[in-house]
Amino acid sequence: CDDVTTANDVYKNEIKPVKVYEPKLGANVSIFDDKEFENVDDCVQYMALNFGFFIPDIEYLCDLEGFIKYMNEKVKVGGYCLYCQRQFQAGHPTQHHMISKSHCKVAYENGVDGEEYEDFYDF
Repeated sequence: CDDVTTANDVYKNEIKPVKVYEPKLGANVSIFDDKEFENVDDCVQYMALNFGFFIPDIEYLCDLEGFIKYMNEKVKVGGYCLYCQRQFQAGHPTQHHMISKSHCKVAYENGVDGEEYEDFYDF
């Protein structure tokens, strides 16, 4: 009886669960490395100092928290680079591209990108 399956054989062939990427999307979470902060202002300051992140026309931005949440979703769920708009696998591959290409900034041009962000601004 060489065809007997033992409990050890079943355990060895068991499929192990794959770790699923669960993005951190809060307004207090860095878009580029998932580091969490006490508040959105500390987060934006960190991203500016460490990644050169720049928010265009910030004096007209009326929903900073919503804007950062949207940017997090765009990168970590949609997989879009904020600057060149290329799509990658969501999350870390997109973050890596943005950091390595110095694309840690928002593309913002009237008639091109401006409409995408108009809900966050009050001109």
